[in-house]
Amino acid sequence: MNQHPNLTLFTRDRLSYDLACQAFDNCQVLMAPDAAFQLIDLADFAINRPPQGLLYHCRKDIELPT
Repeated sequence: MNQHPNLTLFTRDRLSYDLACQAFDNCQVLMAPDAAFQLIDLADFAINRPPQGLLYHCRKDIELPT
């Protein structure tokens, strides 16, 4: 991947950014927020909306906000 002529990597935190910059010095590396968190501000996104034939994915991992 480091030799690809037009590759941009997006990272979510400083540690990942620093590691990517070292490992992929020929690529553009940017920091960006987790795209999933951008959904919260959408007008039609509701956390407590009753199910309407949609699949809800409930995570239980280290990234789960407390």
